Order: sequence, then structure tokens, then C-alpha cells
Amino acid sequence: MALYRRTPKGISSALSDFFDSLPNRKQFKRSLAVTNWSSIVGERISAQTKSISIEGTKLVIKMSSSLWRHEVHAQRFAILTKLNNSVNDDVFTELLIKE
Repeated sequence: MALYRRTPKGISSALSDFFDSLPNRKQFKRSLAVTNWSSIVGERISAQTKSISIEGTKLVIKMSSSLWRHEVHAQRFAILTKLNNSVNDDVFTELLIKE
């Protein structure tokens, strides 16, 4: 006698379905992308990051100095792409860098 009436889903498929059904899915994915900040930008830039905040679809980063602000600003499009790719969705449209 079969225990399942249908074939069981894999864990990644089940989690994907769960996250897609969340009412605040975009907000959750934005928060998840921010937790990946240090692995995306690397330890050197991450160590110079003072704060990270989310304002709608904008990610606002405060850096420790103008040198690091310029460095992140030069890489902002690549960083944005990596952040969005880390959650498989276009959750951020702009990266604002402040000192």
C-alpha cells in the first residue's frame, strides 16, 4: 500500500514553493540578499561597511571612508547583479553608497 498519493517533492522545490507563497516574498528576499552581503562583496569591503538599510527597492550602504565609497560605487552594478542573483529575483533596482 502506497504511503503517498503523489510523488514527494524535493526539499529545494518545497522551499521554493513555500517562499513563493509568502505574502511579503519580495521583502523576505531583500533581507535574505542583505545577509549575503559579506560573501558577495568580500571581507575587505564588508569590514568597511558601517551600515546597510533597505528603502523600498533601494539598498543604502554607508561606508567608513570616501575611498571605500568610491570603490563600492565603481562596482555597484556588479554588486547589484550578484545580490539579485543570490535570491534569483530582481529585488533591488538601485544601490546608494554614502559615507
